[in-house]
Amino acid sequence: MREGFFFMIQQIIKRDGRMVPFEIDKITNAIFGAAQASGGQDHDMAQELAEQVEKTLEETAGTETPTVEQVQDTVEKVLIESGHARTAKKYILYRNERTRVREMNTRLMKVYEDLTFKSSLENDVKRENANIDGDTAMGTMLKYGSEGAKQFYEMFILDPAHAKAHREGDIHIHDLDFLTLTTTCCQIDLLKLFRDGFSTGHGFLREPNDIRSYSALACIAIQSNQNDQHGGQSVPNFDYSMAPGVRKTFRKLFRDNLAKALEVFGEDDNNEVDARALTERVEQETGKWACLAGGNGYDEAMAKALSETLDEKTVAKCMKFARKYADKETRKGTYQAMEALVHNLNTMHSRAGAQIPFSSLNYGTDTSPEGRLVMEQLLLAFYELREDFPTSTSDQEIIQALKHAFDGEAAGSAELAASLAADELGTGEAGREGELAAYELIDDEGRVYRWDPDEWHDDITADGWMGERWEDSNE
Repeated sequence: MREGFFFMIQQIIKRDGRMVPFEIDKITNAIFGAAQASGGQDHDMAQELAEQVEKTLEETAGTETPTVEQVQDTVEKVLIESGHARTAKKYILYRNERTRVREMNTRLMKVYEDLTFKSSLENDVKRENANIDGDTAMGTMLKYGSEGAKQFYEMFILDPAHAKAHREGDIHIHDLDFLTLTTTCCQIDLLKLFRDGFSTGHGFLREPNDIRSYSALACIAIQSNQNDQHGGQSVPNFDYSMAPGVRKTFRKLFRDNLAKALEVFGEDDNNEVDARALTERVEQETGKWACLAGGNGYDEAMAKALSETLDEKTVAKCMKFARKYADKETRKGTYQAMEALVHNLNTMHSRAGAQIPFSSLNYGTDTSPEGRLVMEQLLLAFYELREDFPTSTSDQEIIQALKHAFDGEAAGSAELAASLAADELGTGEAGREGELAAYELIDDEGRVYRWDPDEWHDDITADGWMGERWEDSNE
């Protein structure tokens, strides 16, 4: 006991109930820190005030062991009574901030506990992001990091007034967990990205030369970016971006099928070499490639080159064979590429395996034959896989495709559009077996259009869509 009257303080009780040694130096440092914050530099004075705190505690605590809260209350009392108001104010602010940090840490541990032991059915936090399965191992791990990041930004990065407003619901800071890490959402220009190849950060991918490669690399680009950036990934010009892949595919298949034709009709044992040489020569002379629609002068130039060694009838057979099967195989390859795209974007993992890429494809404005083929085959793939991935397509997507993507110049467009309309958008009843009844569409302005199958003409272009394919029910 000091002077035979008071017990000397040996220990204090922490907030969690633990008993720890009483250390007067910690009180000295806390007082000196508050003094420095208000412009003071007298460490000896801080030491004297700490000793006064100790003496006051001994007088008031008696034989009881004081708590941390009692010690801090006593510091505030001594500072104020000793005339150190500014230092007391800084100490109170520091104490309040420490209290807030402790409370947030306690809340964070509670959040972690719920994430660990509760399913998404019981825990709203696990359902916060509809694109992430919070019940998977990686989904839960991402939520651990997300919730911890939010607390860090709230405590140390945000203006306290903004943090308070967010906490109390006056404002909402979207995706707060990514505040300082990355931008949100991105449009990916695949045309620019694919030109001369690109790197994902784990290796370099050369420029693709086939529609299947274009499709695969489109998925890789979306997945790779989704892993490094939060928010959605969008391709704003998907049909334009894939069209070069169709052109390259048709070019290669025309050459390959020309080689087959030379072997069959021209009895050329060196057919592959000759076909490659002829292709390179004609491309160099004309500056053109064999193309899906034809009509660019390439076919005529190739026929002329073939006529140097083959008769007119054989030349015609070779050209017909090459174009027919190049077209057929290009369509098949494009469909397979689009089918793979739908599969990949609905199954491949991003965000460390916690979700599939949050992606959107925008298309419907490329009027080139290659771009239209991409749209046609993508819609076919969506349609064929609609039961496997029921949320990957929508009525609105089909409607837009019907209005803008197809016209009678694309093979099978009318039949495909009619089939989609009948199966996905119909409001009427089927008529005679094997036939379709009338169906209605409502456009963005609320106008109703009624399709009569008797008025459907394959040769009507998109410009005649409203006037000839559809009857305006409002008139």
